[in-house]
Amino acid sequence: MDNKDSNCLLNIRVVSILMYIYPMKKVVFIGLVSFIFCACSETPRVDTVAVRQEMQARKIAYVPKGDMSTEAEDLGLNLIYQFKSGTIKLDSIEKMEGISLMNYTEETISKASEVESQIFEAYKYSFEENGSLPMNNIQYDKKEGLYYISTPEINADSVFSMWSISISDRAVILNRSVE
Repeated sequence: MDNKDSNCLLNIRVVSILMYIYPMKKVVFIGLVSFIFCACSETPRVDTVAVRQEMQARKIAYVPKGDMSTEAEDLGLNLIYQFKSGTIKLDSIEKMEGISLMNYTEETISKASEVESQIFEAYKYSFEENGSLPMNNIQYDKKEGLYYISTPEINADSVFSMWSISISDRAVILNRSVE
């Protein structure tokens, strides 16, 4: 118990003793003075602006399923673009909870998930048949609760590869762009 608390307890004891000795008016006056001493302690005030901001940040967010896929695609393509342009490093992406970025080639596709392997094979087939790179792709795996956003590319050595980023539902909500 710190000094301020003991002062308040002392004031309360004094008031209770004085109630027996003095008439009621004086007791009310002394009680009021004691209350003022307790209320005017030097305890730090709560920053209500910071508390309000924290409560707003913890507010439960509802995101419709259609918006989730759009948000996931925007987030995924943005992170891939930032990584390829050098704005963000891979370790920064890996520190984000529920987000994983990989670049797959023929040699590394065996490490990919089933969904990513299927997307890679579809990209590869389309590229071999049409000779042009297909568009970005987004798939949702209900079993794992992950969005897979992928984009194909051909590197300087003419090797076909696919950038794939997996994002959990939770990561989409936490990294959501709020209008």
